[in-house]
Amino acid sequence: ATPDHHRAAGFLQHKGRHEFVAASPVPLRLTMSEMNSLDVSQQALLQLLMTKRALTDHEAQLALTDSAALGHGSPGDDVSHAFKIINRSLKMMNLEVRSTIMPGSDDNQLVHAVVNLVNDDIAKMNGTKLQPAELDVFKQAVQLIGQADESFVDVQALQVPTLKKAQMAQVLQHLVAHRWLELEEGTDNLSVGPRSYLELPDFLESNQIARSQIIYH
Repeated sequence: ATPDHHRAAGFLQHKGRHEFVAASPVPLRLTMSEMNSLDVSQQALLQLLMTKRALTDHEAQLALTDSAALGHGSPGDDVSHAFKIINRSLKMMNLEVRSTIMPGSDDNQLVHAVVNLVNDDIAKMNGTKLQPAELDVFKQAVQLIGQADESFVDVQALQVPTLKKAQMAQVLQHLVAHRWLELEEGTDNLSVGPRSYLELPDFLESNQIARSQIIYH
C-alpha cells in the first residue's frame, strides 16, 4: 500500500521512500506553555508534520483524521484551519506552517511544511547540520537544477572533490530526508524539495529557479 492508503497508526508509522531518518528526534520543540495552547489532536498533527518534515495535502488530510482520534475532536475544520490554529503557537518561536504548490507536479501537488521565519541563511537550514563541504552538495545540486532544461538533474552529475562517494551518498540522503531535495522514486532524478521552495526562495531565484506559489494559513 502507498502512504495515501495508510490510516491511524499505520499511516503514522509508514516509512515513505524519503524517510531515511524516520526514527530521529523531532527537529524542533515547543515549550510547555506553547504546547499547552494546543489540544492533544493539534499537538499530534504538529508532531507528525515536524517528524516527516513535509506532508502532501492528502497525507495531511489523513493525518487530520488520525489526530482527531487521539483527542476529543478534530484539530480543525479542515487542514488549513488546523494549521491556522497551530500557527498561533508556532509564531512565538518565529516558525510557521506554510504550503506550496510544487512546480512541475502533474497534479499541482500541494505540500505543507514548518518554515523558519527569520533564517534565510542556507548554512543554518532548519533542522539541518552540515559541514561546509557537505553544504556544497546542496548548493551544487541547486545550481545544476537551475541550469538544466528539465526541473531535475541526474544525481550522478554531482561532484564535490572533498567528499568520498559514501559521504556524498550520506549527505544526499540527509537532504532528501529533510525534504530540501527530492529524489524521484526508481530514478536518479534529483529536484528541488518543498522546504527549499518554502524557506529559500531567494537562493533558488538566484540560481534561475522560479519561486513557487506560497499559501499562508
